[in-house]
Amino acid sequence: MKILKSVAALAFALLALNAMAANDIANFGRYENDNKRVMGLPSTGSRVVFMGNSITDFWPTTRPEFFALNDFIGRGISGQTSYEMLMRFREDVVRLEPAGVVIAGGTNDVAQNLYPWYDEERTMGNIMSMAEIAKANGIQVFLASVLPVTSFQWNPGITNHEDKIESLNARIKAYGEANDMPYVDYYSAMVYGDRDLNYALSGDGVHPNAEGYRIMEDILLPIIRERIKFEGSTIPEQVVLSGKAVAETSPVVCSKVSISAFEGFVELKAGGSLQIKDETGKSFFIKDGKLEELGSVYQVSKDGVYCVSLDFLTKEASVKEVTSFCVLNCFTKKSMADLSYAGEGSWSGDWNVNLKMPWGDENRYRLMMTIDGEQVNWGYTLGADKEPDGTAEYYNMMRVVPANTWANTWRMPKAFDGKTVHFTAVLRGQYTHRYAETSSVANIIEAAADKIIKQEGGAVVCLADAVIYDLAGVQVAAISKGDAINLSDGVYVAKSETNVQKFIIKN
Repeated sequence: MKILKSVAALAFALLALNAMAANDIANFGRYENDNKRVMGLPSTGSRVVFMGNSITDFWPTTRPEFFALNDFIGRGISGQTSYEMLMRFREDVVRLEPAGVVIAGGTNDVAQNLYPWYDEERTMGNIMSMAEIAKANGIQVFLASVLPVTSFQWNPGITNHEDKIESLNARIKAYGEANDMPYVDYYSAMVYGDRDLNYALSGDGVHPNAEGYRIMEDILLPIIRERIKFEGSTIPEQVVLSGKAVAETSPVVCSKVSISAFEGFVELKAGGSLQIKDETGKSFFIKDGKLEELGSVYQVSKDGVYCVSLDFLTKEASVKEVTSFCVLNCFTKKSMADLSYAGEGSWSGDWNVNLKMPWGDENRYRLMMTIDGEQVNWGYTLGADKEPDGTAEYYNMMRVVPANTWANTWRMPKAFDGKTVHFTAVLRGQYTHRYAETSSVANIIEAAADKIIKQEGGAVVCLADAVIYDLAGVQVAAISKGDAINLSDGVYVAKSETNVQKFIIKN
């Protein structure tokens, strides 16, 4: 009988453990692997973790540069209340040993996501508990206000949420002031009308859009920097690639891709020397995958286009060949247009657009590059996907990890279906891309005998009605005979009804 009871007790315990695993309301597994990655990184003395709900969850994907360039770590989970945040606070914040933490909770408490009631005392208690745990572990606390909410679309029965949010914010502010924990007042900058979330800063009345996050960043960053400074190794302001290995005539300025890392896409020639210097002229060298201050200049063994990666904190460095770049069909995982390197960090090619799929028109796409055998996906920086909105920012690019079918994709306007577009991707400075119908692109030829334009000082004067394009085929201007226009440095093509002229502007 005792044996049977013991077996029954063991079976009950196993069932209980399985039930707990199946009902992990704290969602410990969400960041488990990335926490291990972060804990393996060298300490910068400036790392700040953002603990929160969906508003925090969507921030790093909407504005990735803000997190990468400031040593910030996002630990938001959509739908979570302050209670669920408290449960995972040690795993997702304390174990990462950050210098600071931004605690932003309460929205889903008011929305009654976990319980069919809202208790301000318990919500405030959860926020205070997180703050006290952080303080006990030497972590600087920043307490964020709850954002205004227009309505909870998933729970429209919630009433009087405006008063509840204002009351909770008042208590968070008072607690912060009493405990030397800076209060971050997003609310005042985001509220509009009858205490709604400004419609221009949100798509759904709860979550900020890219512009909303930009406003929040402008409020938060100075507050953080008053308390926390970068204490890692000295990081250059600028990194430049030069030497006989660089095929370009001018030195290549690398892009800063994190608080300590730089990256450059550049064409290199075999046997030539690759020189790496910072803004002061100080040289750095690559040896056995490490960045060193003494050594020999680097040489590649074959001509090609390379990705040069340099991290001045971890001292990791690599020069890896880019063997392919294409416009990717996210569903078939096949190329829709192969892009060739065109110099100065840009790739281009023609895409015969065909949006027909078995289920109908499908206009989503990403870009995919192969670097040293590894496939790297480039995608939309502002969320899942949406139609082009007329802004240059829409076309900006970031690495997408992991790359699933539905996330971080752009959409090709359906008006281009059945047409050929000239596609250009640029990975220098701001990583971005663009395209235009090939039917609108002038054929580039040398200057014609009958010139279309002449240059007078810094201005271009048209000798005939003409349209001016850049080398990617994007229309720059349409001007009439006798009109003048100022252009920045670059190579252009002017096209009239009867002639085409290529010209260079160098102010």
